[in-house]
Amino acid sequence: MGETYRGYQITIAWNSKTTGYDFIITPPDNGKIITSEDSYFYDYNAVKAAKVKIDELFK
Repeated sequence: MGETYRGYQITIAWNSKTTGYDFIITPPDNGKIITSEDSYFYDYNAVKAAKVKIDELFK
């Protein structure tokens, strides 16, 4: 599962160790990749958390 938000690619993946969803954010310039620190019970919560993280980059 993935989507683009503000030019950043968000990828959601299942983490079997934590039994939750993690996000991976890839910048448009293929620079430093950002990963989630926590796992989320629902995939849409991981997407929301990724969008918050991206919005923080624009502050």
